[in-house]
Amino acid sequence: MAKCFVTGVELPVEQTYVLNAAAAYRALKMLRQRCESLERLIQQLGPYDDAEVYDAIKRQITIRKDRRLVSPAVAEVLSATFTEEPLFMLWLDWRKKRFSNKKNIFKTKPVFSNGTKESPDEEDTYELHS
Repeated sequence: MAKCFVTGVELPVEQTYVLNAAAAYRALKMLRQRCESLERLIQQLGPYDDAEVYDAIKRQITIRKDRRLVSPAVAEVLSATFTEEPLFMLWLDWRKKRFSNKKNIFKTKPVFSNGTKESPDEEDTYELHS
């Protein structure tokens, strides 16, 4: 009988497992490489750039801060290496999401200490403090 290191349960030796350290180190090395490549991707494509935009009303070029853009082919190739979650989204979708988040900041109600979005009654307040 062997004893499990984690739980302390005794079991037959035929049913026990041992960590394959070489496979674990290989997996760790692959994860580190993926992490480094994702960090490089964020460094290259994450910052805001000055984008020149023609304003038709003012009839002049204005400069605004905007994200770096990539072609669909580049997005597809870079997304293929990270399948857990999509890394790229259409610029128009990103823009809608960005501005909808700014508008919705002031529409949300605060959550009070009683866990609801409505102000606690005076009686509840006295009960909490007494």
